[in-house]
Amino acid sequence: MKLSPLQLVHYLMPEVGCAANENYDPKRPADLSDDSFKAESRIHSLTSKNPKEYTSWSVELDLSQQPDSKANVPYHFHFKLVGLFHCSAQPGNVSQEVFVRTNGSSILYGIARETLRALTATGPWGGSLLPTVSFYAEEPATLAQASAKRLKSAKLRSNLAQQQNPESKMITVTLNEAEREILYRQEPSKKNDGGWQRLLGTLQELTNEQTGEISLPAIIMARISHYAFDYKKGGWQDQLTGIFQRTLGPRLDGSL
Repeated sequence: MKLSPLQLVHYLMPEVGCAANENYDPKRPADLSDDSFKAESRIHSLTSKNPKEYTSWSVELDLSQQPDSKANVPYHFHFKLVGLFHCSAQPGNVSQEVFVRTNGSSILYGIARETLRALTATGPWGGSLLPTVSFYAEEPATLAQASAKRLKSAKLRSNLAQQQNPESKMITVTLNEAEREILYRQEPSKKNDGGWQRLLGTLQELTNEQTGEISLPAIIMARISHYAFDYKKGGWQDQLTGIFQRTLGPRLDGSL
C-alpha cells in the first residue's frame, strides 16, 4: 500500500437536506431516474502554498434526488460539498485536472453516501445507500473529437462546459499584512470547533502565507457573505470585513 498523491486537506458541507418520500412503494424495487438524480462536480485550480511540493485544488460536488413521479425512491435529498485537495505528483497517463476531478469527486461522493446513510438510518424507510457512479471524463482534446451524435445532447454539452472550464466563478485577491494578521488570529487547531471556525480554517488553508494571495471559489464567497451579513452580531462580521472589504467591496461579493 502507498498513499495517493491526492490528499483531502479539508472539506465543508454548506448544504444538507433530506426528506422521506411519502409516495414511495416499498413493495416495488427502488430505482433512480436520470432526470431527477444528479451528481455534478466542478474543480478549481488554486494557488499552492508550496508549488514545488504540491498543487492545490478545490472540488465542488452537487448531489441531489429531486421529486419525480417516474422514480420510486424512499428519500429526496440535496447535498453540496466543497473539498480542498493537495496533489503531490503528476499522475501517469492522465492530466492532473482529470486525476483530481475523478478522484476528488469520488472522495466527496463517499462522504455524501455515508452522510445520507446516517441521516436515513432512523427514517421511515430505513437507511438509504447511494449507487456507485463514475466521475471519469476524457481529456478535453478527446472530448472535442467526440462524435456529433454525442454533442447533440444538451445535457452533455452543459456537463462538458463545466468540465472544460474548471476556473469559472473564481475570484483571486491579495491580502495585505494587516488583513493576514486578522485572518490568522484563530489557531488552526480550532478549525473544527464550529461552522465559523471551519470557514476561517478554510480561508487560512487557501491563503498563501508569503504573498497573501487567495483564490475564492463561488461557494466560499457565498459563505463569507452569509456569515458577514445574514447572522446576528457574533464578532465575526467585523473580522470578515476587516479581511476582505478592501478587495471584495462593502458587500464582500466582489463588486467594488
